[in-house]
Amino acid sequence: MKYIIHNRICIALIVFSTVFCPSAFSQGYRDNFDVLKEDNWEPWGEFSIWKAENGFLKGWIQTPHLTFELLQFKDSSGLYENFDISAGINPIQRQARNPGYENATIIVKNIGNKNSGRIGIALGIPGRIPLFYLFLMERVHTARFNGLGTVMIGDKLTRKPFVPKTSWDTQVLKSMEIRFNRGHFQWFANGEKRADFEDPDFPSIEILGFVFIGEVVRVGHAWVDSFTISGAGLSVSPQAKLATRWGEFKKQQ
Repeated sequence: MKYIIHNRICIALIVFSTVFCPSAFSQGYRDNFDVLKEDNWEPWGEFSIWKAENGFLKGWIQTPHLTFELLQFKDSSGLYENFDISAGINPIQRQARNPGYENATIIVKNIGNKNSGRIGIALGIPGRIPLFYLFLMERVHTARFNGLGTVMIGDKLTRKPFVPKTSWDTQVLKSMEIRFNRGHFQWFANGEKRADFEDPDFPSIEILGFVFIGEVVRVGHAWVDSFTISGAGLSVSPQAKLATRWGEFKKQQ
């Protein structure tokens, strides 16, 4: 009887704190990829295919030439505005978050690629050809791309890259974490810090997602187990908070 009363009191406290005290919880979003939520993930490109399968986000890409494509993440804030991307004669519209994330931590679990496909986390700012910092399995670098075949890397960039030039021989990681704070980047792979650099002209993340690079005709494959982003400015519904707190409570029983 005491156990039942204890459970009911805990449930009532969880509901009360979730509905009436939202500031008590860190703001964030987690996706375990049980399904591919189209409201939160928007593809840029024509050569890649994305599916949620067996609790993983899985992607395939086959291209006739070097191509950078994006699976853009969008939170539920509604703070997204259209901007034009160069695409031949007629520009197309994409969306960027305004204001962007000034302080955020992004964590992905069990991420990897094989064959000619290369996956990573892309942090970008809008423009006619948006600029991105790309955190891949083996390195981090800058690139401009529009998801439609236009790619500019290295000397073709219109700004100085700040990233280190070290490379690693890795195609699979148990975890990848990026900590961003107003232009300060920290990159961790399997818990080890790989990069720490600053770009004063990159004050916030306005475009966020998974970059998927296809290099040759052969089909490339990539996968991700889970995606988490936390930081100020991220909205979480009371239902999601309640589910999280109830899950934590059950684990303690």
